[in-house]
Amino acid sequence: MTISLAHRLLAAGVVCILALIGLVIIEGRARAAGREVIVRMQPVDPRALLTGHYVQLSFADSLAPGEACPPITEREAQFGAFGARSEDWLALRKDGDVHVLAGSYATKGEALKHGEIVVRGFARCDPPFTPEPGTEGATASPGTVFLDLSVDRFYADQQEAEALEKILHDRDQTDRTAAILSVSDDGTVRTKGVIVDGKRVELTWF
Repeated sequence: MTISLAHRLLAAGVVCILALIGLVIIEGRARAAGREVIVRMQPVDPRALLTGHYVQLSFADSLAPGEACPPITEREAQFGAFGARSEDWLALRKDGDVHVLAGSYATKGEALKHGEIVVRGFARCDPPFTPEPGTEGATASPGTVFLDLSVDRFYADQQEAEALEKILHDRDQTDRTAAILSVSDDGTVRTKGVIVDGKRVELTWF
C-alpha cells in the first residue's frame, strides 16, 4: 500500500507535536524537582527587557566599596570574560532572601565546601574601586559579580508578558529584580520565573 505525501507529512507533524509535548513534560518535571534559588538580576531598561514574549536575564550582584571579590578559578580570572570553555562549579550561599556567589571551583566537591548549592556555569568579578587616602577628585565605586548560568531568558505567554511589562515600566529604578531558578542535583539550572517589586511571575509553559 502506497502512503500519500499528505499522509506522510501529517504523520511527521504528529510525531513532532508528540515529541514537543514529551519535552515539555520532562522539562516541567525536572524544573519542579530542582531546588529553588533566587538570584539578583542586573537592572535592565524595561523597554529593552521584553522581546517577543520573553524576558532577557542578566545575573549580577553588586559589591560595596572595600568588599572583596569572591574567589574565582584561575582560568576564569585569566579569560576575564565568558568564553567557549568547560563550565566551572559555582558555589552559592544564602544572603537574606537571595543566593550570591561564594566562589567558583574546578570540582563539585570543592564547591560544596563553600556553598549550600552548587551550579554549573561561569563567574566574573569587577572589583570595587577604593581611592588611595588623600587622592583628590577620586570617589569610591561599587564592584559587580557577574554569573553566566547557561539560561539567559524567561519565556512567558502574551498575558504574562504584558502584565510583567507593566510592572517593569512602573517600578522605581532602585527596586530589586531577581530571577527564580531551579537547580538539579547535577548542577543544571532551569528558569522558573522572575520577581519584580516583590511580585512573582512564574513560568507556566516551556
